[in-house]
Amino acid sequence: MVAETLLKLGKIDEVDKEVQLTYDRLVQMYGGKLNADVIEYIFVYACRLNEAGYHNKSLEQLKNALNMQKEYRGEASDKYREITTTIKKVEATKEKYEGNI
Repeated sequence: MVAETLLKLGKIDEVDKEVQLTYDRLVQMYGGKLNADVIEYIFVYACRLNEAGYHNKSLEQLKNALNMQKEYRGEASDKYREITTTIKKVEATKEKYEGNI
């Protein structure tokens, strides 16, 4: 995946462009409708951002995925709970790193 390679190189602006292109293709492929694949793509991207230390961008993408999931299947879905749990973990990680600065 091109985005992962760019992320490892620290080229976050280029990663954002690449991810947006892929996201646009996915949405277009599904006729502009939300579905599990689109939401999972955003979720995985957000997790990778967190792993690379981009906690704010990760939280932003996780919140996007959460809103999409809420619209797609509602708050009672397993994926909604998974995203919510991940947001809490990223926030805790962010606080940990900000506290060490």
